[in-house]
Amino acid sequence: MQNDPAVERYADALFETALAHKSLEEVQQDLEQFTAVYEESDQLNRFLRSFRVTAADKVRVFRKVFSEQMNQYVLNTIALMLQHQRAAIIPELRRAFTEKIKTHQNIIDVYAYTAHPMDDDIRAQVKTALENVLEKQVDLIESVDESLQGGIKLRIKNTVYDGTITHQLAKLREQLS
Repeated sequence: MQNDPAVERYADALFETALAHKSLEEVQQDLEQFTAVYEESDQLNRFLRSFRVTAADKVRVFRKVFSEQMNQYVLNTIALMLQHQRAAIIPELRRAFTEKIKTHQNIIDVYAYTAHPMDDDIRAQVKTALENVLEKQVDLIESVDESLQGGIKLRIKNTVYDGTITHQLAKLREQLS
């Protein structure tokens, strides 16, 4: 999924600043917490996205409410976004920033779909095998899809590797027809 160029610019600036000041973890934590509040609070969301409230008033209220609780880099980034009426992209900023941290730390998300939950041994074997092949630390994100019947389907970025029984049966049907 391609991010909005504005999201990328904000995320790049925040990431580079946090990296330079050795505060990646703190910035990520504050950004996560604020985004959760922003997404859960209809009142805050409506206020920050309203076109009836001036950008200057949004920034003033935002700084007054959050300046004591938030890292200055996150505070300044969100204030800048509010000045430019870009509150709607705050959740995308969090996702883009998290992607940048994972890339920096050589971590890759791998989505694993199975018919039944994996036990600890299988999960460890899958994760180890993926880390050896990908030469990255794997963040394994599991989902159960009972329609798969058995096996495993993996999604790594935009590529799907389907080793499920359902997929194998579909290929067999195709070959036989």
